Amino acid sequence: MMLGESRRSSKRVILENQVKDDPIVLKIGCRFIEIGVSGQDASGLRISSSKYAQKQLFKVNAGSHHAVNVNNLQGNTVLTIEEQTDLVWFRYLFYPDILIYENRGKNVGGFQYALEGHLIHLFNDIFKKTKADYVNAKIYMLTDQFSNDSYMKTVLYILLKKMHARSVVLVPTAVMCCIGAGVMDGLVVDFGWNHVNVVPVYDGRVLSNYASYTDRAGRMVHYRLISELRSKKVVENSTFEGIESLIEGIEEVMGNDGARKDQKDKNNDEKKNEDGNVKMGHGDKNKGGDKENNETVDESSGNEEINKDENKDDGGSIASSTQNEGKDAISADTESDITKEESEKGESEKKNAVKREIEMEGTDEMENGEKSQEAENATKEVIKHVLKECLLPSENGWINLDSQEKAPVDLAVNTILDLPIDIRKRTASHVILTGGLMEISWLRTMFKESLVKVLKGKNSKLDVETIHTLGGWAGASIFASVIAPEQGVNDQIQEFRRD
Repeated sequence: MMLGESRRSSKRVILENQVKDDPIVLKIGCRFIEIGVSGQDASGLRISSSKYAQKQLFKVNAGSHHAVNVNNLQGNTVLTIEEQTDLVWFRYLFYPDILIYENRGKNVGGFQYALEGHLIHLFNDIFKKTKADYVNAKIYMLTDQFSNDSYMKTVLYILLKKMHARSVVLVPTAVMCCIGAGVMDGLVVDFGWNHVNVVPVYDGRVLSNYASYTDRAGRMVHYRLISELRSKKVVENSTFEGIESLIEGIEEVMGNDGARKDQKDKNNDEKKNEDGNVKMGHGDKNKGGDKENNETVDESSGNEEINKDENKDDGGSIASSTQNEGKDAISADTESDITKEESEKGESEKKNAVKREIEMEGTDEMENGEKSQEAENATKEVIKHVLKECLLPSENGWINLDSQEKAPVDLAVNTILDLPIDIRKRTASHVILTGGLMEISWLRTMFKESLVKVLKGKNSKLDVETIHTLGGWAGASIFASVIAPEQGVNDQIQEFRRD
């Protein structure tokens, strides 16, 4: 059945103005949910799944052989306390193996019961935030190549039966990333939370037989980082969001150290000047007061002299009075000079005290700044080490890695070389790096350099080129608004209807 349906030509920027035939594009991942109207270049809402975290009643079998301990994939499978807590609170969605849950039923306290209730609450809230008319709507939803079928069935059940959507069209994330890059073939390396998926696409179709994945992904980085920070006593305790913020901020921390220091020094100087100006202003005011007093005394003295001249011929008593008043004026001048000297001395002492106080504050701030900079540098080095260790392990140790923990570069190289020779060159020239971790530019550069190096080491003459993509959501938006209505879809695209 053709999925393209008649649509109104007018497009709306926000979902509250959505018209009946405007499909909704939904990307629900383990860590983030994106939603918007097809035809737009960016989603109307992007929100973290951890915002909806809430403690559930089900229990996790931490020692199950289905548990994937990212700190030691080949050895102990017991989950850490942080991993167990995050699973029970639904701080992220879609753990790879549901067999880890002790009670997986739909009864109260069971995992399936909790998951359905959690997703219903989540969908209700995001549709409310975006003011989307989801009833009888057509929803294009992105799916990963290796997503768990059980989770997918649950999401479809809720959207169709509980939210009353008209239909849900499942579109492969890898193909949508290619569309977002303006190509119909390439190698998509998607750095997700549970897995890094390496998926070749040719002529708008996923080549499933050549696709592969590894557990060296965001989840491994997250919990390995907690372990490393704790062991080095850099960060003792941190929330789930706090650790993710550290990882997301590594680009800014590593790129703006000098700018941060300059700004900090500038702020300190401004503070010092501000304190100095306040004190100096107070001194000037006192000086101004002394000047006024002196002027008053001089004027008074001048008036006395004038009166004296006018009354020269008066009696001796008048002359005597004038002399006494003259003496009083001289005494007032002397007292004023003494007061002025004492005032200037007091102000000088105050200025020196303020100067010493500012110098002491500057020393304390410098010491605190140095300690803060040391802690920041230590954290930066730990994050950088963990990212390299998890995502770019040394090539010398690849042979000892288990199938679930292959290096992403190793998977990408093997996928390219295993492809049929007639499409190998085109695929290598369209390598698409996507996912949250690939927003870190230095990590992206290192991955490409490693990929080129390993291919050359295998005597390959292929030219590897990475191309930019707008992302899976934007690709699905283009697909739903342009490609599907006009060209139809291939048999890899599935549509599920409510009826």
